[in-house]
Amino acid sequence: FAYMESRVGENGHFIGDSLSAADIMLSFPAEIAIMQGMAPRYPKLAAFVNACHVRPAWQRAREKGGAYYGY
Repeated sequence: FAYMESRVGENGHFIGDSLSAADIMLSFPAEIAIMQGMAPRYPKLAAFVNACHVRPAWQRAREKGGAYYGY
């Protein structure tokens, strides 16, 4: 998780200036870190996960799929 934290850019993404496939793939382990209570230790990952959660597509998927452990 420390490596992932170091790779989140100033724009909040892992690669480039907008959401990419890399961001989607890395959202899963980032969520694990946050669900395990590591947000204070990895604030960039926490901000990344929060940014994913406010995306309209994520909201629609959550409505269809329902809640999951931790959220």
